[in-house]
Amino acid sequence: MIELSTGFKIEIMGASGTFGFNKGYLPDRILSRIGYLDFSAIDVVVTKTMTRHPEEGNYVWYKPWGSIRFIKDGIVNAVGLTNPGIEWWCREVGPKLDSLKIPLIISIAGNANEIKEMALMLNKFKNIVAIELNEGCPNVCNNFQDTEEVIEKIKILSKISIFPIILKLSVVHQPEKIIPYIEDFIEAISINSVPWSVAFPNQENPFKRYGIEECGVSGKIIQSHTWSFAYEISEMISIPVIWPSVWESSDIRELKKMANAKAFSFGSIFFYPWKLREVLNKIGQNKKDS
Repeated sequence: MIELSTGFKIEIMGASGTFGFNKGYLPDRILSRIGYLDFSAIDVVVTKTMTRHPEEGNYVWYKPWGSIRFIKDGIVNAVGLTNPGIEWWCREVGPKLDSLKIPLIISIAGNANEIKEMALMLNKFKNIVAIELNEGCPNVCNNFQDTEEVIEKIKILSKISIFPIILKLSVVHQPEKIIPYIEDFIEAISINSVPWSVAFPNQENPFKRYGIEECGVSGKIIQSHTWSFAYEISEMISIPVIWPSVWESSDIRELKKMANAKAFSFGSIFFYPWKLREVLNKIGQNKKDS
């Protein structure tokens, strides 16, 4: 378990996108309402990443296969940063934070000016747990080599935001060029899905036919990538890493033993409700027994 400067403690986190922008996606809400899924084992969830202005992205409801595919032990997605924009969230969701059952971390992305504007807008909602700056989305053509921009945005966010800051990186970032310069400004690091070109370097991505050049892979299938990256960062700094790609409750036990991990996140397992149920139940039971 890690503790933020506000005193809020995190062990189990729903990664960005798992819960949409507030109460979760409709299938999960229905399964929760009938008692099939119990989300009480989750300490906090991260909203789907939002931008200063609405973004269409690649997802369309009538052709979900055009941006989401199931693979063995994971998900491939090219959804992008589809979202209604931060103003919508501040108008429709922010005022209702007290009624949400699970605390929220707000994930944002954009250029330096947009990050500044969004931070100012979010400051009026006192019940936000933290702000996650998403610099690791693999399917929106991020320039992962521009480390100076990442550092600039973190410093801007730390000056303006009243909330703890979590930096979300990609396995293709060069952490040694980022971490030493922002260690005093962030309180945790999260890790995004893995670009298809890294996970499957010799295979064409399934969305290429739709003109999509890159997409992200998540789930158990990319643990070797995300866990090694998390370990690299954890050896570099004292800032806690939220270990990603949890697929089984045994993953948590393994990471605690192998790397002394304190906090964990899972994302694409939400697309497998039977497996999610099993993991949530075991995590919940372990919390009761501890």
